[in-house]
Amino acid sequence: MKLEVFSPQEQIPTDEDILSFWRMMSTPGQTRWDYEDNHEFYQKPDHEVIQFFRGKALSRATALSYWARENGQIVGMASIDRFTAPSREHSGELGFGVRKAYQRRGIGYQLVRAALDRAEREGLRRVECSCFAHNRPAVGLLLRAGFREEGQRIGAIQKYGQLFDVREFGLLLRTVAPGG
Repeated sequence: MKLEVFSPQEQIPTDEDILSFWRMMSTPGQTRWDYEDNHEFYQKPDHEVIQFFRGKALSRATALSYWARENGQIVGMASIDRFTAPSREHSGELGFGVRKAYQRRGIGYQLVRAALDRAEREGLRRVECSCFAHNRPAVGLLLRAGFREEGQRIGAIQKYGQLFDVREFGLLLRTVAPGG
């Protein structure tokens, strides 16, 4: 089946899409790094997950999200969360991920490009992204998408008693007037 990239804010996802996305985001590899102290959040029953997404997660005005679907399951995501502080509302922060079995196929790049294109259309002027310094595939994707490395924070993240360096990236967008 063909890969489909879509915005869950523009094309209403099915309950199955939401549950597939939730399962992708709650895999041990994902939660181990991002949400190690919040495992009970990922233990919710399916009906609560669907209710949460339909009520809050998909309607966030600050998020520009894209999901990739293949063979009936969500296999990747990219989202730019716009900053709300007046001095930073021209910019946002990119996050992205692809299921391990689907990596190295260009899916992450397609998702990131879709999110960046939408950010440009909506008038954002800058997008930032951080990743672990040892995450070579993420670094390569960001550089391929046009980001420039802006620095490295030494020992910025502590997980399970270990310190990890984080690389910082930024991209200035060619702003297109909203609706234009």
